Amino acid sequence: MRGGYQKFPAPWTSLIPVFVRGGSILPRQAPNTTTAASRQNPFELLIAPHRQRGQNLAEGFLFWDDGESIVESFDTHNFYHWVFAYTGDRNGASLSINTKRQA
Repeated sequence: MRGGYQKFPAPWTSLIPVFVRGGSILPRQAPNTTTAASRQNPFELLIAPHRQRGQNLAEGFLFWDDGESIVESFDTHNFYHWVFAYTGDRNGASLSINTKRQA
C-alpha cells in the first residue's frame, strides 16, 4: 500500500478494515461480556511479515496480567511478558515465543 491519503470502504454490514504494518505480530483474543469470560477464549497470533533481504520477518510481544489489579509498580506487579519472532523463506518458516517475565 502506498503512503499518503487514501479512502477505504467501511460498510456497516461487515467488519471494519484493519491495517497492520508489515513486520508486526499481533496477539488477538475474541472478546466476551466480561474480562473473566474473555480470558477463557484462546489467543491467536496475526503475523504480518515484512520482506527483508530474502526473508519474511515479523516480531511482537504480549503483556498479560490478571486484568483487574491496579499497577502501582512494574517492579512488584505480577504479569507475564512474551516476545514473538517469526522468520520465513521459500524453504520454511519458524515462530519463536520467549517468556521474558513470568508472574
